[in-house]
Amino acid sequence: MDTHSIIKQLTKQLSNSPLEEERITELRPIDFVMDYYRSPLLGFDDPRDKKKHILEWSSEEERVKEFKRINKAIQQYNDEADSNREEFFSKLPIDGKIHTRSDVGFEKPTIPTSVHPLWAITCILKLSRDKNSKIGQLIDPSPLYIDEQILYQIFLEIGKDEFVEYLNKEIFKYIQSKVQSAIKKGAWDKNNMWFEPNIKFLEWFDSRGIDTQSKSGGISNPLSKWAKEVVNILKEYGEMKNNDIIIVLNKKNLPPSYNHISQIFKSKFDRKFYEEELVNNGSYFSLKTSK
Repeated sequence: MDTHSIIKQLTKQLSNSPLEEERITELRPIDFVMDYYRSPLLGFDDPRDKKKHILEWSSEEERVKEFKRINKAIQQYNDEADSNREEFFSKLPIDGKIHTRSDVGFEKPTIPTSVHPLWAITCILKLSRDKNSKIGQLIDPSPLYIDEQILYQIFLEIGKDEFVEYLNKEIFKYIQSKVQSAIKKGAWDKNNMWFEPNIKFLEWFDSRGIDTQSKSGGISNPLSKWAKEVVNILKEYGEMKNNDIIIVLNKKNLPPSYNHISQIFKSKFDRKFYEEELVNNGSYFSLKTSK
């Protein structure tokens, strides 16, 4: 996961400044996240024939397929709009006046449409005050989005609440690397572009009693819900039979399709934990370390 790219996506939406150092100073913690995608969804309102293309899906695989399909249609339209715009400009009279399409009898669409992100997460950032406001007016926490495949997959696996803590820790870890680099080079003071973000993230963690050094949920990787349940059970009871683990999980409404814990650890992060941190002694399982 490219944390620097994620920070750049956020700060470009937070500030209109052409200077990256000014955009960075606006970075602040994320308070809430939502899935960007809701089925059904209006995928494309075609200006050419006014047809509304509604997207529907029932799985992640279908969602990605649908969005790739509609993005291809949008890009084809955009290519046509670009060509139309060139044609429109060629028809404008050279008289120094501003003309609309209707002025020259041009009806073809010329305005492009944005394609959809494939791996987007909607983010609501922490409230902050406008530094340029004399009365300290609060900045409207308008939704932003991050488009990053690995991050989106983690979001699906660990749930909203734990994801917020996880993402803020990842961003803060990156900020801290910049802080330490600046200190070593004698460039750390309140004018450093990472100074304000560092304070904002520290305050966010302190206000929630979160240890920035601890791993999210006490588990080293962003495990899925049921994988975390298995780990918590093994932490509480020690070595257990697979069947006994499943019985405990069934009481927590484990989906009936699972009959072995290996089926639960199926994501990339889950499999890594399963292979590296669990001891499989026949039909018995335990944790290698007391995480």
